[in-house]
Amino acid sequence: MKAQLKKLAALAAVVMLVGGGLATLVSFCPSPCQTAWPLMEASNWIGLIVGILAAGMLVVQLRGAPRKG
Repeated sequence: MKAQLKKLAALAAVVMLVGGGLATLVSFCPSPCQTAWPLMEASNWIGLIVGILAAGMLVVQLRGAPRKG
């Protein structure tokens, strides 16, 4: 049960990283961002890239995890 909660928490964090990055780019500040241009643009893309990398690593970790039970 504890392992499932950890997986769910990791999945929720990844969904927030990727979802937040995409939502910001789509609705709040589309690329190229006109609000605080260089800083906000870099923040949007770095957050999205980090979220996608975290999602990939989570998939690798969950697929490679031995199943108990």
